Parts: sequence; structure tokens; C-alpha cells
Amino acid sequence: MIQKGGSYNPVFPFSMEVLEKSIERCCRFFVRNAWPAGFDHFHHDVMPIIFTHYNEEDHAKAHFQAVLHDPFRHICDIQKEDDLNRLKIAANQPAGYKIFSAYFP
Repeated sequence: MIQKGGSYNPVFPFSMEVLEKSIERCCRFFVRNAWPAGFDHFHHDVMPIIFTHYNEEDHAKAHFQAVLHDPFRHICDIQKEDDLNRLKIAANQPAGYKIFSAYFP
């Protein structure tokens, strides 16, 4: 959990461990979107992003539609090589981003 402002946000840093454990649990779809609650006022040049995992495509699509105006939204399908590679890059916390997961390993 990430502590912020005296409370805890129920998120976890997105990592290779989180990605691998999600895949082991048959999570095929990952919805990416901006996560304003993760914004750090001391690091205003870092964009907070969150991935939420789904076993079912319909649930992922519902989430995707709910963040219609988010320029960072994307559905990753681990059966697509480009998407899996995108997730692996995100799991390594690239510069300029702080990436979270709504899933705990």
C-alpha cells in the first residue's frame, strides 16, 4: 500500500513480480490509465499511471470505456506480443512515470 496524505491508497508498485503473478492467476487484460491520486507534488515531472488487471475482456472494456477521456488509457492483452512487451517496460518503472497496480502479488 502507498501512504499519501495520512491515508493509504490500496495500490502497489507495478513490477515484474506483479505482472508474473497476475499472469499466473490467468489475468489476460490490463487496463492502463492516469492515476491522479498518485501525483507527487515534489516530483511534478513524473506521471502516475495505474494498471488494473482483468480475467474477462468485457470487464476490461467496461473499465476502458469509463475512462474515455483519459489520454493514457489503453487495454493490454498479454496474448499480443506488443502489449506484453509494453507491460514489461512498465513493470521496470521507466523514467518519467510512477506506475502502480490495483493488484497485490
